[in-house]
Amino acid sequence: MRSPQQPPGRRAYVGTRQELGPEPVAPAGDPAPSPPADPSRPDGDWLRPDGAGNPVVVVAGRFAEPNAAAGYLGHLLDVSAVRPSVRRGDAAWWVLGDMPLTTARELVELSGGDPYVVDGDRLRLDHGWGPPPAGPPRPEDPHLPELAETPIADLVMAAGLRRRPAAPHPSVVVLTRAARASALLHRAADLRLSAAFRVVRLRPLFAGGPDDGTAGGSLVQIRIRGGGTDHGQVPSHLLSALDGDGQTLVLREIGEELLIQYDRQAPLSDRQISAVVTGGTLVIADRPFGCWSLEPLGEFTDAASLMTLGPAHRLEPGDPAVTDTGPAGALPKPIPVTVVRAPRRNAPVDALLLRDRDLDAVRLILEGHPLADVAFIVPGRDHHLLIAGGGVVDRIPLGRYLASAAPQPVYLPHGWRTDPVLPPSVYAELAARVPGHALVLEADRTLVFDLQLRRPVWELWAGALPALDLQLPDEAGAVLAEVDKAADPWGQNGPRPLVPAQPAPADGGRLRNILNRLRNIGDPAARRPVTWQQRALDAEIAGELRQAARLHEDNGSPLKAARLYERAAFGEADEPSR
Repeated sequence: MRSPQQPPGRRAYVGTRQELGPEPVAPAGDPAPSPPADPSRPDGDWLRPDGAGNPVVVVAGRFAEPNAAAGYLGHLLDVSAVRPSVRRGDAAWWVLGDMPLTTARELVELSGGDPYVVDGDRLRLDHGWGPPPAGPPRPEDPHLPELAETPIADLVMAAGLRRRPAAPHPSVVVLTRAARASALLHRAADLRLSAAFRVVRLRPLFAGGPDDGTAGGSLVQIRIRGGGTDHGQVPSHLLSALDGDGQTLVLREIGEELLIQYDRQAPLSDRQISAVVTGGTLVIADRPFGCWSLEPLGEFTDAASLMTLGPAHRLEPGDPAVTDTGPAGALPKPIPVTVVRAPRRNAPVDALLLRDRDLDAVRLILEGHPLADVAFIVPGRDHHLLIAGGGVVDRIPLGRYLASAAPQPVYLPHGWRTDPVLPPSVYAELAARVPGHALVLEADRTLVFDLQLRRPVWELWAGALPALDLQLPDEAGAVLAEVDKAADPWGQNGPRPLVPAQPAPADGGRLRNILNRLRNIGDPAARRPVTWQQRALDAEIAGELRQAARLHEDNGSPLKAARLYERAAFGEADEPSR
């Protein structure tokens, strides 16, 4: 076999082809010779340029192996403007497509075939370089009508499938016998996978036309979708078990009309096969299953319809013997709530219960202590309550330790609990009966403290503020007299004679503003600014624990904020669902 001569700057075609003889070499600098005119056909009926000036022809690739032809078909489907076709003859596979000649030469050579150009009803062997073949047809050129047109599905079947790495899939389709379908559906339910099934009829594919009388049979088609395990994928261990079952075929769905064995891959991509293989739902698998055409005999049914209750779980009519024959509407007797001992270790300290004798020790312990700046004392008859926003935190040796039992100010002494144990909703209802008060539950009584009487704890030892000597100017005295006279025109000893109004001094407006500010000096509540600690305590008393916790967190008190968040979470967890 001789290879045609290669002109300078051109690549010789590598591959088996018919002997063409030497090609004449054009002199250097001369343009490439044009093909001689052929009077047997009009110029341009099979040769035309594309947008870039490259000749576009109908090229037929000849391949001895079907997998090589399928590989070229895959390349052709991505670049050809028209649908390619497949033909058989001359003990070879032919793939025809309309594309630029230079591109076709590259793709055919890449796939290991021989390029031919369609010229009327003849196929002309291409040189592999330069212009397309020209001149009169030769006797050895194949006739196109002698090549039988073949469905692309036949080429896919002949090319076969190759193994691909198995991986979990979001959904798979299983074909199995009815006797094995029940166990598979139960296993899918155990793995919390969604499953649906239907009965389908299968006929061998490629055995002939749809009416060739080839016998078929029926199987159960099961569609399994990933559930709450393996990130929505069908578990790989289930796929491995099904793959080892000789009577079960696992497939992946490509659109609605193509099922391919899940761990196999054809020379064509799934997208390309789905685009060119038509004519009903096809099943493509390797031996021993083979290829089938699938016809559904019904719609998919959810696998839950197969689940039934066993004899022990069947519902039966009620037995009249279990009902009460007493008076209708009788309710069980309520259980009395008591406070009993129940040691609690490392319980938080949310408040302190003080007696009268404990007040003398408050100054000795809290004077100079950081708690003195944020704590409040709520006075009572013989007991007193020491509270602070977010809890007392420090275990100071004073009084009786109390722990909060609810978001509201309801406390239990350390070492005690209610019997039965009450949810926070009960404590909230109890606190709602006496709003604005704090409750301390003891074994024999419940102490109630009015929170509106709370005072800063430092007032226990600091006493009253010193008297104020207001250094008012002389004009302010006259203004005070006028204001008092206007507020009490009758006086304390009867009516006063009315005095005609006098014109206000020029600076009376300024003095009146000074007076209004000075009159509020003696009011401790107006004098004392509202701090964030007081706002946090007000929110805690109102049951807004998260708001109070955020105030502590924003102002550098993380321990108290954590305690408040804990109480809020405990109360929300035990709230009845709405």
